Order: sequence, then C-alpha cells, then structure tokens
Amino acid sequence: VGDARETRVSERTKGVRLGHTGSDDDEGLPSSSSKRDGFGFRTFERLPPGASAVCVTSGVLMSCHACVAPALPAFATQFGASFSEVGACLSAFALARLVLNVPSGTFADKKGRRPLLIYGPLITAVGMFGSALASSLPELLAYRFVAGAGSAAYASGASATLADLSTSRNRGRVLGANQAAALAGAALGPALGGAIVSVTALAQKNAGFFLAREMGDVATRAPFFAVGLGCLFAAFHAFRVAPETLVLQRGTRTKASESERSSTRGVEERSEKTADDDVSRGGDAANGFAVAATRRPATKHSAFDSTRDEDSSLSEEKEKEKAERVRRARRDFFAASGVNAALFFSGSGGRATLVPLLAASVHGMDVAEIGALFS
Repeated sequence: VGDARETRVSERTKGVRLGHTGSDDDEGLPSSSSKRDGFGFRTFERLPPGASAVCVTSGVLMSCHACVAPALPAFATQFGASFSEVGACLSAFALARLVLNVPSGTFADKKGRRPLLIYGPLITAVGMFGSALASSLPELLAYRFVAGAGSAAYASGASATLADLSTSRNRGRVLGANQAAALAGAALGPALGGAIVSVTALAQKNAGFFLAREMGDVATRAPFFAVGLGCLFAAFHAFRVAPETLVLQRGTRTKASESERSSTRGVEERSEKTADDDVSRGGDAANGFAVAATRRPATKHSAFDSTRDEDSSLSEEKEKEKAERVRRARRDFFAASGVNAALFFSGSGGRATLVPLLAASVHGMDVAEIGALFS
C-alpha cells in the first residue's frame, strides 16, 4: 500500500512538472464539465500549459501553406511549365518532408524541440520569399524544397513537444486540438490566398504595365510574400512562448530508472532480512550462536538466490511480452502509415494538382474562385 501511494504521488508530481495541473479533468478523465461541453473551444482552455502555443503556431503555418495552393499552378505556368512540372512544384515540397522528417526527429531528441519550433518557420519563410522572387522553374523548384525543409523541422519539433506535454490519458485531446487548429488554417488559407491574388491583380492593373514588364504577373507572386511574412510571425510567436520539453522528458526517464533501481534494492534487502529471520528462528538453543554462525550465510544466500531466480524468470517473461507488443505495434504502425500515405497521395495528386488545373482549363475559374473552392 505504501509503494502504491508513493507511485500515485510520483505520477501526480510528474504531471505537474510536465505542465499538468494533476486534476482528473486535466488528465482527460470524464467530469461533469467535460460531459456538458463535449469537444469545443473549452477544450483549448484545458490544454496543458505550452500546448496552446504550439497549436496556434501550427494553425498559422498551415494557413500559410494552404494560402499558396490556389496560386501555385498558375504561377508555375508562367514559366511554361507542363502539367507534370506543376505537380513537381508540389512534390519538391513533399520530397523535403520525406527526406528530412526523420533527421529532424533525431535532432529533436538530441538537441531539443524548441530550436525546431523557431528555425523551422524561419527556413520556410526563406523558401517562400525565394519562390516569390524566382525567375525560372528550376529556381522555383529549389525554393519549394527549402520551404519543405522548414516544414519538416517544425512538424518534428511540434509532434515531440505535444507528446512530452501530454499523458496517455489526455494525448488524444492534445493532438486533436493541434489537428483542429491546423485544419482551421487549411480551411482559411486558400480563400485568403485567392483574395490576395484578386486584390493584387486589381492594384497591378491600376498601376499600369511597369510591374508586369519587370516581374511578370505580380498577383500570383503576392501570396508567397504574404506567406513569408506569416512564417516570420509564427517564428516570433514560437520564440516568445514555445516551451522546451526535452529536459523534462529526460528528467522523467531518469526518475523512472532510479525508481526501478530503488525497487530492486528493496527486494534484495527484504530477501536478506527474511533469511536472517529464518536463521534466528531455526537456531539451536544449546549452541545458538555457533549454529547461527554456520547456518546464516548458506540460508541467506539460498533465500537470495531463490528470489533472484524468480525475478529473473519474471524479467524474461516481461521481455517476451514486450517483444510481442513491439511486434504488434510495428505491424499496426506500418498499416496506419500506409493509410496515411494513401491519403496524402490522393490529396496532393488530386486536390492540390488536378483540381486547380481542371478548374482553370475546363471551367474557366480564376485563382480567387479556386481558393474559395479549396476552402
């Protein structure tokens, strides 16, 4: 009972250190308020400190990425790009994510999460400003890759931070809130990008042909400038409020290891004490000290060896169970990854590439209308 009480106190303390209040409501357990409210805006109020900052940054960045979606095909065709080359402009961004996601996660585990939350949007801003000033298709492809590299860095840092700030009981709510913020940005971004193109096109028309002669169609470049500014704001916001959770995660693991070692020492001490008691109770009254002296070491080590053998057997069983869980989890992980890959394949190939080309070439829709369609 004492060990169980200490374990509960330790868990509650760990929750507070990682940014939780330790109440049942904050741990994701059902309560009267959560039953009444369901999933709504109050969900963000109950997030662990620091998680809302990551959610806001994710929403801003996702709206920025979605902002250029309706304008990118029209912008690429200015360089004489074919339909496949328009798709390559989108694939360059995704290729950077594919190549750099795992290295970014390794960096987050070794150096920290906060640098990725800050420098990721800054790198994306460089890619967006470069795309806006691109003068050829290869240059546009290169800057799209740079923007994807920044997106990979931020995504890895944000995922690790949210995992550190959450527990097994509220992780679904924390990740769901981040996804909700990202989807809100994805819904708002295309319409905003289309509006920027329309306003800029009207201003360029009133300004005459000088800008068109010097830079081509400025209207399709304007969303990239706006996205670059948005990424700078996201980096500044992360710099001000984003937490560093790697130290907390390491501290939790260290305390868990110390607790395990302390528990092992407690078992050994209890085994030795039991052996001593058995010897003292089994000693002969006539020559008690002599018999105890001769029997104590053997009985002590015999009891300890028996306990150690039992612990070793239990440890082997636990290792086998762990290996089986890892095998099942790995299989489920690859299955979920396959579904995710299929969704992104259809989304990038269909919605982001074919839909705007179809809308423009067949239905005569402009960029603003395509942006509204996306939203």
